[in-house]
Amino acid sequence: MHEMSIAEAILEQVLAVAKDNNFATVTHIRLRVGELRLLVPEALAAGWQALCQDTIANAALLEIAEVPACARCRKCSHEYHPEWPVFLCPACNQASVDILAGEELLLEEITGDTTEATQAAQ
Repeated sequence: MHEMSIAEAILEQVLAVAKDNNFATVTHIRLRVGELRLLVPEALAAGWQALCQDTIANAALLEIAEVPACARCRKCSHEYHPEWPVFLCPACNQASVDILAGEELLLEEITGDTTEATQAAQ
């Protein structure tokens, strides 16, 4: 299950950003995950919950936005939604494509609260 290792990498990044921004708690995380990454959102969310329990991100809402795949045929320039694992162009039946979308794995936004950190410093 590669979702667990991805959740671990995301948590590392979230905690680094939280430290850099003096967050006492992380409240919201937004990810964009491309369809071609072949991640199971439920497995990623379960991995996230298991890993963040004893961290400042334990109550954070994990929002996962799935990005549909889009390909452009190199022969006829037709843009279409490819079906994994076959990437044949429906217009000309060629398999030479450029992937325009669907390979993303982006940590788009991290929201946190600095209130507790500010109060502890006083």
